[in-house]
Amino acid sequence: MKHKDSVVRFRTGFDPHFWAETEVKPYSYSAKGKRFYAHAQPHDEASRRLDLGLTQRRNMQFGTVWLGGLDDPYPPQEKRGRVTHLVYEVVAKHQWGILVFTRSAQLLRDIDLLQEINQAGGATVGVPIPSLTASRLRVLEPGATKLGERLELLSRVYSAGLHAGIVVPEIVPDQNGSEKELKSLFRFASENACRFLLIPPQSRAVHKQYGKRLVELSAEYRVPLRIRRHLPRDYRRENFRVAGWIANSAYYKMLRGEQYQTLHQLAKFVNHLPVDVRNLVKSEETRKEVGLTEEWFETLNGFYATNHDTRLPQTV
Repeated sequence: MKHKDSVVRFRTGFDPHFWAETEVKPYSYSAKGKRFYAHAQPHDEASRRLDLGLTQRRNMQFGTVWLGGLDDPYPPQEKRGRVTHLVYEVVAKHQWGILVFTRSAQLLRDIDLLQEINQAGGATVGVPIPSLTASRLRVLEPGATKLGERLELLSRVYSAGLHAGIVVPEIVPDQNGSEKELKSLFRFASENACRFLLIPPQSRAVHKQYGKRLVELSAEYRVPLRIRRHLPRDYRRENFRVAGWIANSAYYKMLRGEQYQTLHQLAKFVNHLPVDVRNLVKSEETRKEVGLTEEWFETLNGFYATNHDTRLPQTV
């Protein structure tokens, strides 16, 4: 968020980590007052701003709305305020996708609405579980939801047919960064059919220390470190899909300490193409018009060969 009182943030750039075009923050946590508060009155302020913004962005026929990036969208006040529920209603109205990070079982009250959203645009729920050791969890997140309640929430979200997985907000070397701790998380995710084990961007030191091992554990337990990207129904569908492949590859290269910046820039380029990437005419003149270099063109062909058993069309 740009500032404390931001309620809805519409992104203009490419989000390679959470695939979110819009971020909504229904509540904020006041460390000083030790309480959550809604950003503004009336209580439907967040949903009204989101509805207005999505209506004005009709050229964006589809996107993903993200809740829970900083503060949990289900504080105790949600039981009566229903601020988050109103945001869901707007997402369902516009048939967008949604990404929610929460520790609270209150989400289950909205499970029917989330299933409706899932049918139209996709619904992903990440439950923050930085450790499967209850005592260590209390150190990492004092006063937060108990481990057993989080595991029950994860199970019920998965049973409801939503795209569910674990979020590890932070790796702390002397807490949840041991080999035993990391293995237990990946083993649990694998055995309980979690769709992902997401570790948001960490410091360079953490990436350097743990990156390669995280990639190895992901492969060993067959648990993705990335969340699924919900795809639009218009011409951007293939662009979003290919941009997602490339961004995922860039992420894994970053964790392994390899050069990834070029791939990241290519993913951003493909994501914002004004036409279907498959319709690009393969001539030097046309590639220059859209800014597609020969190097990037060859990289795109490589991705198609790997993921589609085909190459981009060579002629009109």
